[in-house]
Amino acid sequence: MKQQGSWTRWEGFRRRSLSWKDIWNMEGHRIKFLLSSVYDVLPTPTNLQRWRLTEDPSCALCKRPDIVLWSQATRQVALIELTVPWEERIEEAHERKLGKYQSLISESQQAGWRAWNLPVEVGCRGFLGQSLWRALGMLGVRGATRKNLVNNIAKQAETASRWLWLKRSERWLNQAGREGGGQS
Repeated sequence: MKQQGSWTRWEGFRRRSLSWKDIWNMEGHRIKFLLSSVYDVLPTPTNLQRWRLTEDPSCALCKRPDIVLWSQATRQVALIELTVPWEERIEEAHERKLGKYQSLISESQQAGWRAWNLPVEVGCRGFLGQSLWRALGMLGVRGATRKNLVNNIAKQAETASRWLWLKRSERWLNQAGREGGGQS
């Protein structure tokens, strides 16, 4: 039961407020998924191992870097790495992703480029890392546009996590039609 209530110790995420109106307007399956995920009672690979129902807690869905924005004219480059961790691991994920591309950032800077490593974290339960808010600001997205975008991203993260959760036991096929997730 130690993990239940761990949401009270989350750091580095942007607060998400749900009004009673929001909750009343939510579909039942969304409320159930959100509450079960926040209280960490979904049978995730880690929980299944904790409950001694499986031996391997690894996640088959976690993979690669995402976006590179650059301008040859101004010699600027921004590496954007999206990570969708459990909220308890937002800070850990941020530090890991900062380190992952540091040598590429240094190499770019030594070649005369202005370079930024922008790891952003969107918690799988729909709570967002502060890094997303900062990255959007650095990219010039501000004001109501940024606020609306962040709210939409939170909702989409929650919806996508729930969809993945519902599909967890189905066989995944790659683009060639073979089993394997999306790898060829």
